[in-house]
Amino acid sequence: MDIGGQAAVRTGLERRVRQNMVLITSIPLLLVVVAICFYIAYDTTKEFNRGLRDAAESSGQLIANQIETVYLKSDMVVQNRYLLQALQVEYDKDIEKMLPLYDNLELLIAEPLGSRDRSFFTVYPYNESIYEGSFIERYDRIRDLHIEQKLQEAGASGIYWAEALSVRKYRGDAKFLQFYREIRGYNGGLGILEANISFAQLVQIADNTALPEKASLLLADGGGTVQYARGGTFAAAVGSPFDGKGYRTSVRTLNPSLTIIAAVPETVVLQSILRMVALVVLIFVVALTIMLYVSGYSSRMALRILKQFLDTLKTDERFWTADKFAAEADDHEIAIIKNKFYMLLERMNRLHEERLKADRDRAKFELELLQARINPHLLYNSLSVIKWNAQWNKDRRTSQLIDYMSRYYRASLNKGNTIVTVAEELAMVEDYVRINETSYNCSYELIIAADSDVRGRRIFKHMLQPIVENAILHGLNGREGGGVIRISIAAREGRTVFTVVDNGSGIPPERREQLLNGQSHPASPGGYGMKNLLRRLQMYFGPEAELAIDSEPGQGTEVSIWIPDKELEEEE
Repeated sequence: MDIGGQAAVRTGLERRVRQNMVLITSIPLLLVVVAICFYIAYDTTKEFNRGLRDAAESSGQLIANQIETVYLKSDMVVQNRYLLQALQVEYDKDIEKMLPLYDNLELLIAEPLGSRDRSFFTVYPYNESIYEGSFIERYDRIRDLHIEQKLQEAGASGIYWAEALSVRKYRGDAKFLQFYREIRGYNGGLGILEANISFAQLVQIADNTALPEKASLLLADGGGTVQYARGGTFAAAVGSPFDGKGYRTSVRTLNPSLTIIAAVPETVVLQSILRMVALVVLIFVVALTIMLYVSGYSSRMALRILKQFLDTLKTDERFWTADKFAAEADDHEIAIIKNKFYMLLERMNRLHEERLKADRDRAKFELELLQARINPHLLYNSLSVIKWNAQWNKDRRTSQLIDYMSRYYRASLNKGNTIVTVAEELAMVEDYVRINETSYNCSYELIIAADSDVRGRRIFKHMLQPIVENAILHGLNGREGGGVIRISIAAREGRTVFTVVDNGSGIPPERREQLLNGQSHPASPGGYGMKNLLRRLQMYFGPEAELAIDSEPGQGTEVSIWIPDKELEEEE
């Protein structure tokens, strides 16, 4: 590779590393920025809501205290014994007789509240013999307002609040909140008490209430009409119904005549949020710029040694040999990569050697299989000739042996197919046992217990025959009689279990371990057959297949095979 091409690759590698570094660091940072922005929006909105709520609550509490003072004074008036008695007297238009009533009302109402607020209370007696005077007016003036009916509708509270503010022209168009209470004696109602609360005093309280930035404080009457507005753009809204569209508000209704509203435009809240978000974004942009510079510098420094390693890979055609990349003692990242690469090459070499050995074993196995595949027609014809000769000579034992051998080899060869059903495998095993009975001139008891649902399952050929062969040749060999071989097959928990039990001489522990580990020499008893069985179990069913041997010398042997419910494909 030329120098220009190497430089281009280096530049591309640095660029990709720098891009990855920026992405890895900027994405979490961006997520943090987004989270901060959401928090700013939440916190700013929360602060405005808290400020509006505090403004409405603080002003509402002070105004409620002022109203409570007037309400308590009204209690004193409606419960005054002298007033209750005086309202029941028949005065017969005698003004001199009424003067004590006027004087006592002056003392009861005007003095505690001061001369400036003399008209806070007005009594409207039902007694028509009482003339109008200080704090007393004729009931006819409010008869059309149906105050009595509204007081009854008010229920237990016994108070009726006028919806609109009252304007007193003789007091310079001053505004008042009004509520009415009935004055009752022992024999029923005696009159109506009208309480007038100076709206100017309430406005003075509202003027001293702290508000959030660009917020407004409004006082609205029972009909929703704004009677007072402070701050913001609501000054022109006085005298008009309150429209809260586009505003964030906190509302406190003190009574049916008065509602306190703290409001701020949504645009003000949004502008406050955007100012903070803009500051955070500016900080993020500055941090990202610094990050780009640092990542570029870091990528160049970090890749310097790696580039040298890559150049070695590209220029040295012999890099596939592990000795060209000997392990290094350094512990930096590039040394770790080189050491891992060295280990990978060694592993590849081992895998290559194992593959070559496996290919050699496979070729040897195919050769042995090819040698074992004799012409079946020649074998069957030869067996037929021997059988007819035996029958001609009336040798029934030899004829039966030939039948067993014919069935066995016909099933074993089967045109080279290696997949059979469980039922076919059991038939081959039974023929094999009968052949050995004739060969060794002895008798074996073969007991087969196989569930009907597993007999049709396909397995590889000669899965049970090597185990039965070992049982006959090495377990029961030399036994004159009483040899028993039990084969049981059943489905259990998603697997099929094959168990072969004999009552032979058993297997020593060290020999059993050799058989299970596949370490037996073909010349040793049962070694090659078991080793071949283990290999085929792994080949057909994988690591889920298991084989176990339970045996003690002189106690017989039990061999168990567990295979998964994996259906083998029938070979063509």
